[in-house]
Amino acid sequence: MPNAGECSPGAAVNASLSSSGELTGMRRESGRTSHATVERARAFERPWRRDPLAWLGVILALAAAWSFAFVPLRASQDEWWHLKAGKWIVEHGRLPSTDIFTYAGEGLRWHNHEWLAQVLFYGIYSWGEGTAWGGLRSLITFKSLVVVATFAVVVWSAARRSGSWRVAALVGLVTADVARRTIYPRPPILSYFLLAGFLALLWEWKQGRVGRRWLWALPVVTAVWAN
Repeated sequence: MPNAGECSPGAAVNASLSSSGELTGMRRESGRTSHATVERARAFERPWRRDPLAWLGVILALAAAWSFAFVPLRASQDEWWHLKAGKWIVEHGRLPSTDIFTYAGEGLRWHNHEWLAQVLFYGIYSWGEGTAWGGLRSLITFKSLVVVATFAVVVWSAARRSGSWRVAALVGLVTADVARRTIYPRPPILSYFLLAGFLALLWEWKQGRVGRRWLWALPVVTAVWAN
């Protein structure tokens, strides 16, 4: 009888066959993973040629985002005090320390956390006032461009995560329809764009597609975003 430390020829053969089977399975799994990776990479190589219908869906999603954004003001009224606050900051060269608009809150401390966006909006409005395009229309146009850029990032991110431009186009259409009642020329539109950009960058970094050095941009952008 064999000793405990010895192995019979049959057991050795079985172990060899088992290892060979596991190795073959690993190779097959690796092959499937590599094939899926290659297919995802190919999806981003000239998608308008590989899948024109998907590309048409992406264009439709961005066109929908533009159509929802490029509309006149209706129920929203906050834009006017944002513009007035931006004008006051530009004219006085400082931030208001107390409430300057409401009689009920006169003299109360005011921490205006949206002042940078207000200055930007007032600058666009003032520039438009000196053109045939008009101040308010210029501001709405700027807002529409930001919204389209936001959904372009959303669609691109969805395509990167799903590996399908058709899925990404559907995501863009659905989210544009859901968000259409919240896209006004107010400071939050900049937050939408920055949030989409942050999530896209963090996902790319998590997947190893971008280096860690790109993450150093996030605190700097956050410091600007906070205003």
